[in-house]
Amino acid sequence: MVRSGEIEQHRRDEFREKGFVVVRGFFDADELAALRRLLLQRFDVLRRADQRKLKRYTREDNAWLSDELIRRVLLSEKVGFTAAGLLGCNAVRLYHTASLFKEPGDGEVPWHQDQFVSPIDSPAVGCWLALTDVRREMGSVVFAQGSHKLGLLPEFESAERAEEMLVASGCSIRAPELNAGDAIFHSSMGWHMSSANSTSLVREAVGMFFFPDGARVLPSLTARQRTEWRLFFPGTLPGEFASSVLNPLVYEAGDS
Repeated sequence: MVRSGEIEQHRRDEFREKGFVVVRGFFDADELAALRRLLLQRFDVLRRADQRKLKRYTREDNAWLSDELIRRVLLSEKVGFTAAGLLGCNAVRLYHTASLFKEPGDGEVPWHQDQFVSPIDSPAVGCWLALTDVRREMGSVVFAQGSHKLGLLPEFESAERAEEMLVASGCSIRAPELNAGDAIFHSSMGWHMSSANSTSLVREAVGMFFFPDGARVLPSLTARQRTEWRLFFPGTLPGEFASSVLNPLVYEAGDS
């Protein structure tokens, strides 16, 4: 298990080079089992209420607000410490969490950059945690390795065009296979997607997203950025520090 204080230089180097890094066994079996049990209960309620015929996944944002155990695990010091180390800052705040369950038959999530819709003036880092073993055919996350170095790009008109352009730009396509408890930390500037779930199993994952303390809400927002701002930064104004009640400080150097 990775503990606070144990982020190695080679992980930072890999993250800077690839735009993502896989941390094996980031969560131990006991904390993972407790977290999974609670998130599955919540997923079952959402699944029964979701009547869409075509969907990409079932998602719940910020489940940590409703359960103290979920909060302790997803907003733990070791997660915040790792995010801060990869971002190269002394303190990080929570952007949001998202439970991401992909049922059999759920469709593809197209290539995208998280930063494209972000309403803050700093890149963020995501932590994508596998609650069970995840293989590509289940809809695992697929990364365009090195794409975080390309800067912020406009969205492509199709998935095929996106992958074609990313490969032409020198990026290689990678789909890490994960075991339960493994986590992928990835840059919000990196391009990624997930394929359809063609298996009979549910892909179970949860994402946590963090940004440097001191980041501000952008002074001018696009329509999609405005949606994110209203959802995850309530009560803040453009140009102000991004530090609403939904953005607690998760880690600060010297705070432990």
